[in-house]
Formats: sequence, C-alpha cells, structure tokens
Amino acid sequence: MPSENTNTDKFKRITISLDVVNEKLIQNLEGIKGTSKSKVINNIIEEWIEQNANKIMSMWKIDLIGLRKIAQNTYKGVNVENELLMLEKKLLEQMVKMFKGISSIDIKDAADFLKVHVESIKKIVFFHNDKLSEAGIELVYQEGKLINKKLI
Repeated sequence: MPSENTNTDKFKRITISLDVVNEKLIQNLEGIKGTSKSKVINNIIEEWIEQNANKIMSMWKIDLIGLRKIAQNTYKGVNVENELLMLEKKLLEQMVKMFKGISSIDIKDAADFLKVHVESIKKIVFFHNDKLSEAGIELVYQEGKLINKKLI
C-alpha cells in the first residue's frame, strides 16, 4: 500500500486564498503599472473598462461615452451642461444622417449602431424633435421602434 500514499501525495490539493494571490500580483506590478497599490489597481480597472466597453454598454446599459465626456469636462473645468448639449447635437446630426436612408429601426439597434444609450436617443426624439423636423426628419417612437414618417 505504500504506492497508494505516493499517488495521493502527488495529487494533493493545495488551497490558497485568492486575496493572497491578488496581493502578490499587485505587489509585483508596482513599478510596472503604477507607483502604488492604488495606482496599479486603478490602471488595471481602466484597462479592463477599455477592453470591455461594448460589454459594459450592452449588459449594464451604461453610456460610457457620455460618462467619459462628463469626467473629462469636470477635470478640465468645462461647464458640463454646455458639453452635454454639444454631445446631443452630435447625436442629433448622426441621427439625421442615419434616417435619410431608412424608414424605421429598432431603438436598441440604433443605440448599438450609434454607440449610445437608448435613453440618449429617446431624449433627442422626445425633447428635440423640432430640430429633427428642421433637418427634414419626421421621427416618431412607437413600440420600441424609431419611424421616419417622411419615408413611409
């Protein structure tokens, strides 16, 4: 039976807390990814967000583009309200171009295509429809779809 002991010794399971592994990993990355533990963690999170932006937008319905603009403007000291209006203006221009050639589209598909949150599109349609009309687009929201009445 001594051979059985050797076999089980070979496959002994060693458990270790992930906290210990994470701590060692972060310590080894200090100086490479940042000068402190918090800077390393912050850099790892930033990289993860950049690499998973589409996943974040689709799973949690977070408008990363809008959030980044707000953060940048706050950091730069720019009036956030004015910048948001500029973002809305850009979205409005994109929607006008998009609806020159299509009569209807699911609002979720439009949001994915324009890389914005569904709520941003709804805000344009509900509150800035006069500007869409000025650009020649008669847009209505009906049962989850955006419909250009001029092309129907």
